[in-house]
Amino acid sequence: MPLPGMLQKRSLNDLEVNMPSLLDAAEAFSKLGKKSVEIDQAACVRVRHRHASCMACFQVCAHEAIARDDDGLLVIDNHLCTGCGACASVCPTSALQLVEDVPELVQAAIESVAEQADALQDDTDPSSAGGLHAERPCGALTISCEYLRNQEAALEERARSEADLRVGSSPDEIDPPKAKTEHEAECSLTLSCLAALDEAALVSAACSNVEVRYESGDCACCPNAQGELIATLGEQATRFLGAFLAAATPERPLPAARALPAAWSLVTPNDAESATTNTSPELSRRGLFDHFIERTTDSIAEAAVGTFYVSTTAQDQKRTLAQRLFADKGILKHIEAVRNERVLNELYRFDPEWADQILPEKDDAVLPTRLFGEVTVDETTCDLCGICMTFCPTGALSGVANEPVNSFVMLNRDIASKGELSFRANDCMACNLCLDVCPHDALELQRGICARDLFALEPRTLIKR
Repeated sequence: MPLPGMLQKRSLNDLEVNMPSLLDAAEAFSKLGKKSVEIDQAACVRVRHRHASCMACFQVCAHEAIARDDDGLLVIDNHLCTGCGACASVCPTSALQLVEDVPELVQAAIESVAEQADALQDDTDPSSAGGLHAERPCGALTISCEYLRNQEAALEERARSEADLRVGSSPDEIDPPKAKTEHEAECSLTLSCLAALDEAALVSAACSNVEVRYESGDCACCPNAQGELIATLGEQATRFLGAFLAAATPERPLPAARALPAAWSLVTPNDAESATTNTSPELSRRGLFDHFIERTTDSIAEAAVGTFYVSTTAQDQKRTLAQRLFADKGILKHIEAVRNERVLNELYRFDPEWADQILPEKDDAVLPTRLFGEVTVDETTCDLCGICMTFCPTGALSGVANEPVNSFVMLNRDIASKGELSFRANDCMACNLCLDVCPHDALELQRGICARDLFALEPRTLIKR
């Protein structure tokens, strides 16, 4: 058995089996040096505090494209980054964002499906309307990855090559028509990788009564290798929405369906028609280079424009880290929990009355999700030094500390024994920074959010002395 890293001989059949990887190589080559991810240094918890424990983006990047420089700032090697978006999905504070606005693309696709459904809807069949209350989805949104698109392109090219060799081939044989789906209203979207989609996209689709169908190539063969993350994000969204619906009470049940009608599904090619097999060598001589030229021509033009733009405007727009981090002397700026806001807006939209009157009464109902967090404090240990309030990125932890945060306060805990600490869970992004900076380990964080806190406008008092 060859050791890892050793070169192995491969037959012509092996090359044929892996021919779609040549298309992937062309795709990757077209992105070399292109900036795919934007960094908001002020939002990164490891930039805000050097003792922060968050390693989410480092752990999920399959290409080791993310690092820290000598000043502790995040840097991305654009020659290694493929723009898969996994780092943006797992970052709790959204410090990393794809240059391509994926949430905006997904939202536009969802709205397109909803508009088609409204135009086609029969007045005698209202079951397909009403968001989460509906009995069946009003339409379908198919989201596929570039890896699968390249595999499909390989199969289509092979089919054309074989059809060209047959005398009297019909147009349908050369370009077979796509099979119709059961949904009249539908839309399709292709992303670099499905890992760029977080739970907020699935929540938005469900609240619009749009079924989401993921179509993915074999993640085990893809350089991004984010199959586990993709499935995890989908499962977490399903659990969160299920718990949200389960918070209904006998006195105020949800109208219509109790189950989640707009589910997500993940489809991968596993049969004999998989694009990873039986790819003809003709593709490398004809289809590959057509695809390669098409992709790289646009990329060269984009890179030229981007280089000119950056060189002429970056100096004017560049601000120091201190300017980006601090609102005033010694006061860190707060960032917006954009992902949390998107989820809250979608959930509130589906039934405002139920959200206002029923959820606040469900004290014990916890909605499991990584997007929010519930903080509890040990009153016997906390001395209200205020360091957690100072470093909380969104201001979810707030209050009044009687003394400023300094080493003297930390050593003499009784000096700041009076004050107030409040918490607003729907602003918490579960970044763990408060736990990392607390000198007394007085805080605990539970991933998820209590139903009563989901739409709470005022913070909840944790300690008041």
